[in-house]
Amino acid sequence: MSQPTNMFSVCMMVVLLAFVKASGHNDTNVCNVTTILTQENFDINQYLGKWYEVKWFPPFTHAPSDIWSDYQTTYEMSNTGNFTVTIRARETPANKTCLVIKNTLYTSDTPGKLMEGTRHQWVIKTDYTSYALVYTCAEFFPNMTCMAHDSKVCSRTTSLPQETLTMLDGVMQSVLCISLAEHVDTPQDKSCDVKTSKGTLPAASLAALMFFLILTRLF
Repeated sequence: MSQPTNMFSVCMMVVLLAFVKASGHNDTNVCNVTTILTQENFDINQYLGKWYEVKWFPPFTHAPSDIWSDYQTTYEMSNTGNFTVTIRARETPANKTCLVIKNTLYTSDTPGKLMEGTRHQWVIKTDYTSYALVYTCAEFFPNMTCMAHDSKVCSRTTSLPQETLTMLDGVMQSVLCISLAEHVDTPQDKSCDVKTSKGTLPAASLAALMFFLILTRLF
């Protein structure tokens, strides 16, 4: 499926660039994304379903009080043939209210290279039944480096065995330009499987909310 044209994404790119530079983000680990390989023979149908985030490598430093918990993503095929994404996460620090965001997932001609809304989302490695290593990028520079990248380790359950985490750390070191020292463990203490969301937003408002979540935590 092709990516929809969205002028808001252009504005988002400009503001995000300014934010990343102002945040003091360490860009010493920047690499050309054309060298990053995604999961061989990626099968989107096997990838569908629920994934729990267990480890997150943020694009810039976050205070412990800003870390979201019980973060999960569900990928489904809609009645129209598109793919939908439902993200559930618990707000911090004290409120712990579940937030529900829905988005659209777009495929591309390259297996494993997806678009979640306006963000590039690449599945680097997965066995579909237990683990997935995902690389995301808000926008690419013309030289094909990433403006603000992050990565996450996901599981079909709320945890992964240490040997699997160690294996994925090795993949991250050899394939991705992300420091392992920057990782954050995502708490999975209480299910955020609520039945209802907080309503449907107009497209522009949804895009603005997604951008806010990129800067704070959720994306």
